[in-house]
Amino acid sequence: MFAALSPFKKKKEEPKEETTEKKPPPHIVSFKVGLPDMTMDAFDDEMQASFKADVATKLKVEPDDVDIEASAGSVNVDVKVSVADAEAASAVAASAEASKSDLVNPDTFGPCEVSGVEVVAPPPLVHDILTPGDMSRLKTFFDDEEVVKNDEGAIEKKEFVKLIKKIMKADGEKAPPEKDLTAAFVQADEDGGGSVDMAEFVSLYAKVKKGE
Repeated sequence: MFAALSPFKKKKEEPKEETTEKKPPPHIVSFKVGLPDMTMDAFDDEMQASFKADVATKLKVEPDDVDIEASAGSVNVDVKVSVADAEAASAVAASAEASKSDLVNPDTFGPCEVSGVEVVAPPPLVHDILTPGDMSRLKTFFDDEEVVKNDEGAIEKKEFVKLIKKIMKADGEKAPPEKDLTAAFVQADEDGGGSVDMAEFVSLYAKVKKGE
């Protein structure tokens, strides 16, 4: 998680490694497909794979970007298509809307009815890099009742060091030397108040994740 706190080591003699560009969270195009002539018994794994392939072909996306979940009775399929950005999402949504009755092969699945097409934008990234999953995990660690906080809800150096070590141990990483942890605390304590609150802790993690 903290990747040996590399920003605090400052090994300038070592060339900076090239980092691959982080992909933003996908936009999701979701809709329902009714297959009134299909039963759940007939809609087996092979048929579901064929359904996904038909949807992917029609919407010009990869089959791996199509997730489906079928409900019992006459088959109703919840479809979610992951795409890279808002422009692509709009194009896929328009194609789904235009394919009301021929989204999938009628010779295989019978008639189909597409409804409820909508685009779900991803939540914004905190500090342009932290996902909701990152934020939830950081909050879980920081809010743990074993983490001793002062009256302002912040942690002082001793607790900061213990918390970093705990997180890195959970990630299977070896904690860096104390001097690096001290340097990390100084950098995290943005207001120089002698403690680190949740916002400062999040800011530190964002910098580490960016490799700053």
